[in-house]
Amino acid sequence: MIITDNPVITENDQKLYQYLSEQQRYLSEQQRCQAAILLSGYYKSGNTWCRFLIYNYFNCLLHGAEKTLTFTELAKLQPHMLDKDYDKDFSTGYPIFYRTHNAYTPVFDIFSTVIYIYRNPMDTLISAYHYFKDRQIPFYDFPEAERQKLEEIDYFIISQFRAWIFHYILTQSKAHILINYDSAQIDPYPVFEKLLQRISGSVNEGALEKAIDLSSFDNVKKMSIENNQQNGMAPKAEFKGQFLRSGKSGQYNDVLKEETVATIKQLLIQNNIAIY
Repeated sequence: MIITDNPVITENDQKLYQYLSEQQRYLSEQQRCQAAILLSGYYKSGNTWCRFLIYNYFNCLLHGAEKTLTFTELAKLQPHMLDKDYDKDFSTGYPIFYRTHNAYTPVFDIFSTVIYIYRNPMDTLISAYHYFKDRQIPFYDFPEAERQKLEEIDYFIISQFRAWIFHYILTQSKAHILINYDSAQIDPYPVFEKLLQRISGSVNEGALEKAIDLSSFDNVKKMSIENNQQNGMAPKAEFKGQFLRSGKSGQYNDVLKEETVATIKQLLIQNNIAIY
């Protein structure tokens, strides 16, 4: 199960590469040459939390914000993805920031800063299980013949673990900044101080401390309830669950069978992944 696959450049990658090259030239000519940033992470790895913290920081810095952005506001400020909406305008004062759940392809190389966020893979896949299960048609994105089997969470974890390993091995070595979600939840300040120092050249201590508070799980969860945005970033027409479900580290100990945990840990060892 050791991963050796090589990435390929898709037609969309080529279009994006051309667009970003033109965008970089334009920004340079206008003397607004902010670095293009890409955030990558497997589904449910803390990607949205990372975006909330970065954009709450700039919102505090620019506008003295006292409340977290809503999901809708975040989506408007940062709509840019690798596979769609990459040609939308950027908001003044905010970074040129893209996001993707895709693993590394050579198009990543055009970005001056690639951020890779990851968390305990078993917790990641437990969250992904609920994300894909809580749909009008559970596991609609998976082959129809597999959907009934995927209802069993341990089967889902084992069957999807190869995809997680592929994503991690292929992408983390290409990142300029690695964020371990579990560690960053305990002490986010130094993690995001380093990140913001790289992407903006300086850090406002008060704005960062405020952004960390506004972006906490409890504050964002409260915002989602007050604004009827419990679906978060999930597709509204399909998703029936809670986008912000737990966010806790180590939940696999209470959810998965012992043999499943043992299997996953052995696969991590086989692939020389010493995360936990």
